[in-house]
Amino acid sequence: MAQRVQTDWVLFFTILGLVGFGLLMLYFFAFRLRLFPVGGYGTLSHLVLPALTVALPWAAWYGIVLRSNMLDSIAQDYARTAAAKGLSRWTIAWRHLLPNALAPVWVSATFGVAGAILTESGLSFLGFGVPPPAASWGEVLKQSQTYITYAWWLVTFPGAAIFITVTAFNLVGEGLRDAMDPRLRQ
Repeated sequence: MAQRVQTDWVLFFTILGLVGFGLLMLYFFAFRLRLFPVGGYGTLSHLVLPALTVALPWAAWYGIVLRSNMLDSIAQDYARTAAAKGLSRWTIAWRHLLPNALAPVWVSATFGVAGAILTESGLSFLGFGVPPPAASWGEVLKQSQTYITYAWWLVTFPGAAIFITVTAFNLVGEGLRDAMDPRLRQ
């Protein structure tokens, strides 16, 4: 029991470290080394940093959700039944606990994609996203805001595309939640 608690704490603080690591990357690479796309660089290597800055905190969040679900699954009757049947700890973890703990992570991932789209669009709109040769809905909105009084469609269609895409990912997440939740299958 003590080893499990120590392992749990090590994993928890590792995940918390990943949350702050994305912000540290943003600070050092963007402001100290001037390697963020704001500097006008247009190569593919300069697109990796914003992607990692957005993705690492989300990966840490999924780790926290998976950890929580694994701890909940350990206390369920099916885990105790599998242990009573004499199955090894690895078999119980891989065949019984992990599939049940991953379902909420998949659902959360679809909501995370929607959030990443909104984050990238917002950063591009503010001028902190990908450089202008690359396509971004936020950059399109930023460039077309001066024409809103007489060319409303330049703002409306990219905004509608962001809205439809984010709504679609949210609806897929709701559908996955309904399909994977055993309490809702009745």
